[in-house]
Amino acid sequence: MTSYVQFTADEIIDCLLDTLTAPEDFFELAMYYDSFVQASKEITEYFRNSYNQTIQFLRTENIKSDIYEVVEKFNENKVVDKAKLKAENPDVYYSAVHIKGSDAAKILGSAELYKAVVNKIGKERAARYEHVNVDDMDIYLHPVEGAAYLKEDGRSKGFFIEVKESADLV
Repeated sequence: MTSYVQFTADEIIDCLLDTLTAPEDFFELAMYYDSFVQASKEITEYFRNSYNQTIQFLRTENIKSDIYEVVEKFNENKVVDKAKLKAENPDVYYSAVHIKGSDAAKILGSAELYKAVVNKIGKERAARYEHVNVDDMDIYLHPVEGAAYLKEDGRSKGFFIEVKESADLV
């Protein structure tokens, strides 16, 4: 017989909501739920670290149990044995081999990669993929001069509840 109890998310939520009184004001209720979101991130990190430390302890101390065992599991991803394919079937190897775009950018640099794309598809078609980031622009322009070429991105980060500066909190 074991003393291990597995909790469900619903049980933990019920326990928290039964223990902590929710505010009636909807703005405060939103902030109340947000505090759960923020706390749950820290709680998750705490328990993940505790789990990993316990597994590491069981392994390093070689602790055995009649009921449990530590089992290493692996992803079931298939990868090509490049050396074998190259040696046994070089035509297929050289037809299929490529370099990832992110690796090509690291090797060639973004400027050389841009030139290669323009050479391949032309400047007009390449224009839809063009990108200039602030750090790259700052190499060529003083930040004060470059500020004239900056604009707000405008992507929403979501909705948040904030206390108004003019609010009189009791």
